[in-house]
Amino acid sequence: MNRKFVEDLLTSIEDETTKKEIIDKVMKKNGELIEKNKKEIDTLKNDLKVKEGVIEDLNSKIKANADIDIEAIKKEEFEKGKAEGSKEIETFKKNASLENALKNTKAKDIEIIKNMLKADELKYEEKDGKYEVSGLDEQIKTIKESHGYLFEEEKKEDNPAVKTGGDHNNTGKPNEVTSLTGALHAKYD
Repeated sequence: MNRKFVEDLLTSIEDETTKKEIIDKVMKKNGELIEKNKKEIDTLKNDLKVKEGVIEDLNSKIKANADIDIEAIKKEEFEKGKAEGSKEIETFKKNASLENALKNTKAKDIEIIKNMLKADELKYEEKDGKYEVSGLDEQIKTIKESHGYLFEEEKKEDNPAVKTGGDHNNTGKPNEVTSLTGALHAKYD
């Protein structure tokens, strides 16, 4: 809208001062609306540029990712999971073998003994799908010497120094008395 257009609309008003005031007010209001619209347009243009930049960035990422082989990634992750699972199974087998070996040591608490062992000195050898533990006997011997209370006491024979062998109650001679009751009967019969 321009000033001449408004003046032509107001030809019916004869007072030039009133006419000029009306035209000034209309032009001022029109100018305010134009400035407001310019600001909105500038904001929208900036938003559009930002969005276009985001779209370009996403398109370039799509192009870069178009060459990725999803099946190869799936296969790689599957193999990685399979290897990790195999390690877990191997660790489980080794722990089970160690626990079985520790049961034979007559330990009162296997977990305590297990925590006292130096894992790096233990060697595992797989035979027929089972692991044999080596290096354990030496460590158990050391632990028994320093912490014997963690193990059940081994039963000692009554008098291992005196072993004559054989059955000494029966001499094999007929009519021989082999008990006190038998001797009393023999004497007083």
